[in-house]
Amino acid sequence: MLARIKFLIMTSISGLAAIYIAIQAYRKGKQAGSKAVIKEHEAIITKIEEKEEKKHGITQENVVDRLNDRFH
Repeated sequence: MLARIKFLIMTSISGLAAIYIAIQAYRKGKQAGSKAVIKEHEAIITKIEEKEEKKHGITQENVVDRLNDRFH
């Protein structure tokens, strides 16, 4: 009888420990996934900003070229 109670207690403790470890792993994975999404989002924003800067630079060059053509 004592052996059965001891077995049930040990099984319960190991089960709770396994659940705790699983929850911690899930939280860590979820946090890592969130960080990856943020990095990906930042990379996309950076690419968009670079494209806009490039377009702006080309537009500025075109304006300068037109003004140079008019006055020279």
